[in-house]
Amino acid sequence: MHRLRQACVAEHTRLVNRLRGFLVEFGIVVPKGANTFKDRWPIIRQRHDRDLPALAWETLDALYGKLGELHQQVLAYDRQINAFVRQDERSGRCGSGKKIFAKATFICQVSGKQRVTYVLSER
Repeated sequence: MHRLRQACVAEHTRLVNRLRGFLVEFGIVVPKGANTFKDRWPIIRQRHDRDLPALAWETLDALYGKLGELHQQVLAYDRQINAFVRQDERSGRCGSGKKIFAKATFICQVSGKQRVTYVLSER
């Protein structure tokens, strides 16, 4: 599951950079960062509406919509991973008592017994 999430995050990042690159071709510079881009998109869209051809905006708007879909997919993977960790009794073995966020989970077969391995980080 974590590899699917990771692939969505990578695709999300590539798409933000692609959108930034397209905008630069029209002289519109947006600083790095997905959140910065998403925060500034409505302003960019409004401020530069007449600077780009309608076909360009149509294409960029479609790509921006895809960005939202990828973000929702990442959140869905997060929910699935967290639900798995909450339901599996072995996830409580961290012992720190702090709130744990599961970044990755996978099940592997070891010596005929199923063992769950978690890559965790505190949040």
